[in-house]
Amino acid sequence: MNHQINNQINKQINNQMNNRPEEKITHIAIFGGTFDPVHLGHCAVIKAVLDNFNYDKLFIVPAVISNFKNKSPRASGLDRMMMLKLSVDKLIKNNKGFKDKVVVSDIELKREGVSYTSDTVREIKNKISECKVDVVLGDDHVNKLSEWHDIDYLIKNVRFVFYKRMEFQVDLNLLPSGIDFIYLKLDRIYKENSTEIRENIDKYKNYLDDDVRKYIYSKGLYRS
Repeated sequence: MNHQINNQINKQINNQMNNRPEEKITHIAIFGGTFDPVHLGHCAVIKAVLDNFNYDKLFIVPAVISNFKNKSPRASGLDRMMMLKLSVDKLIKNNKGFKDKVVVSDIELKREGVSYTSDTVREIKNKISECKVDVVLGDDHVNKLSEWHDIDYLIKNVRFVFYKRMEFQVDLNLLPSGIDFIYLKLDRIYKENSTEIRENIDKYKNYLDDDVRKYIYSKGLYRS
């Protein structure tokens, strides 16, 4: 991504992160992940979140290094930001009511190191005071959520919005005590995941947004 595009994205993020006097933000959601690459399954979650909940903002937050994975993402943070922006722009184009509600945020990319959800929640709550926070999460995390970094803080400060991951068996009895959560219904559950897609882009190209696929091919991502 060139310097001009990066500056444009950062300007857009900063404008939307700042709580302007005329804009009262009371309820937000955070959807994090590596998005390496973002695919139609992610887009389905984003659309379902915005269709089913009246959030003032939905922050989509790519991680530097996931706390749950042993290695860094294949694509750079800037490339993943750009692919997310392409996907979000398409969603907004097809769903006018989403305009101004979605923020592709580099909050974790700027922090560097391992990305912890609790740190992101704290930072956003510091910028947008007195707002309720929901964390959107695949239910493949349910069984080990009690092991999350700073889980006590999250239990006290967020509601979890789980969505179904097809390949995982979930035991809600393993959730930590006191957690507030609901389930998000998806119109379609995608079996394919980012790992499968990036390891064989040509095979799974139909699970990518057209503009994201073109971007991947033009940049030669996931080829080595």
